[in-house]
Amino acid sequence: MAGARDTKNVLVTGGGSGIGLAIAMAFADAGYGVTIAGRDANKLKAAGLKYVEMDVTDEASVFSGVKSA
Repeated sequence: MAGARDTKNVLVTGGGSGIGLAIAMAFADAGYGVTIAGRDANKLKAAGLKYVEMDVTDEASVFSGVKSA
C-alpha cells in the first residue's frame, strides 16, 4: 500500500493561472502531490489546489513558501 512518503510532490510557481496552472493540473492528474505558489491569493484559492503565497523575487518569501509547502 502506497503511503504519503511514496507520493512525489511538486511545487509550481505561477500556479494560479495560465501555463503554471495547466502544469500543476497535469501533475495532479498524474497523481502527484501538488502545491501551487504565487502572489495573488484569490487566484491561488480559485485553482482548488494546495497553495502558498510566495513572491519569487523576494528570497525570504521563497524560503518561507518552500518551508510551508
